Amino acid sequence: MAVSDPVSLKSIDAIKPRQRRGTVVLADAGSISSRRFDPTFVELCKVPGNDVWLIECIETADDILDAFLPGLAKLVIPVSGIRGRGVLEEALSLSDQCVPLVSVRNGRADWGRGGPLEAVKDLADTGYGKIMVWDIGGELPTGFWESASRDASIISYVPGSRRLTDDVLTDVLPPVPEALG
Repeated sequence: MAVSDPVSLKSIDAIKPRQRRGTVVLADAGSISSRRFDPTFVELCKVPGNDVWLIECIETADDILDAFLPGLAKLVIPVSGIRGRGVLEEALSLSDQCVPLVSVRNGRADWGRGGPLEAVKDLADTGYGKIMVWDIGGELPTGFWESASRDASIISYVPGSRRLTDDVLTDVLPPVPEALG
């Protein structure tokens, strides 16, 4: 199976038994790579019987309203795609179910001028109590996760990694190293 091959949600049932499911995180890779909101993908994001967390590029406050649909528990917003701090402030005023996503590559965060810890602190100071951090290369030290958790509830995602925080994303399918580089 290639990284570009689609994975049917029906196949996920075979990999992970229904009784162990509850929250499903769906990422719109096309939206994230193009940094454009895709309402078509949002309309397809239905996983009956589960809370859906959607990772979708948001550019404007209108996109936030368009992204929320019945069954969507959280909207995870990659901060690299927004048009400025105002969008994050507007997202928070529209719904406390919005979660910013900070991506870290080679020790650098895609938000702010400082490092990953400063990015988390800045988002927490904006009012976000829950922040997702994607450590793409898995190079953040254990101390980062402990420090960041002092400022907000951190949802960690490190492909192929062990549990680093209380809330953690895990892969249904094993990561393909070439796709992360």
